[in-house]
Amino acid sequence: ATERSRPFLWLRTARLLHVKFMLELCFGDCFQSLSHTVELTVLAVRLLAALQISDDDALRDILSVVDCPSRRAALVGASGAQRLKAACVLLHLQALTGLLMSAKSPVQSGTYDVEGALRRMSAVVAGLVATAPDDVKWIGSWQLLDCADRLFRRVSSPAAASRRCTLDASADEVRTWAVRCAADRVLWSKGNPFGSMVAMSAVRHLIEWRGLLRQAPAAQRDDDLLSTIAQALGSASKHCAASITSGTCPPPPDDNAADAAVAAAARRSAAVEARAVLALLNDAALASSP
Repeated sequence: ATERSRPFLWLRTARLLHVKFMLELCFGDCFQSLSHTVELTVLAVRLLAALQISDDDALRDILSVVDCPSRRAALVGASGAQRLKAACVLLHLQALTGLLMSAKSPVQSGTYDVEGALRRMSAVVAGLVATAPDDVKWIGSWQLLDCADRLFRRVSSPAAASRRCTLDASADEVRTWAVRCAADRVLWSKGNPFGSMVAMSAVRHLIEWRGLLRQAPAAQRDDDLLSTIAQALGSASKHCAASITSGTCPPPPDDNAADAAVAAAARRSAAVEARAVLALLNDAALASSP
């Protein structure tokens, strides 16, 4: 039972950390020390309200703020703190996803078409990952995977064929982009628990998307995309096996005792992370569990 539940302990931990980040962003005045600027908090609350009522005009206005370097810099403030930049990335991703999923496809009449919006989502996360520390940059990748899952499911739903909107007309492009986002995140640096949580999410999404793709009639099945998923999951499996093996290897005899103890602890942590990911890879049914 412990082996089966461990993946969801990691996933739920990541989800709780994500929720905590959003709560601090939207209700910063309820915490002892403000972790975000007031302007950023106001924008986040506006975004949640706009998403709730599908207010496309408000979403476009919010997007114009976070998409403009000078206005974004004003939100972050003079400190330029990485957590504030991460908050802007989350708002950026959610605004673009909300517009892409709109029944009126307003992105098409704005700054981006579907391809441009997807490319922009990947770019803002890449920018955060390139500069932020591990305990911050993971939040951008986590949100990107969440958005990718929503878009993948939207264009893969039975109702997609009857909807006449730009996003559904670009279903193949959306699915390919989503799979690429997840496939690029199935590996992580050993001993980085934040990276392993992102990898866990990526593996879970790939397994679930594989199931959706396999439901299509044989003549319409995207075998190339299924092959990409298989390769990504295979890479994740090899990465996990290497981490687990490394975790059981004794240190070299000439290592300093203190250094060897630290290295051994890091290898054990990496092995634990790998076993959690491997549990999903070995039992695909776990991916669809609540």
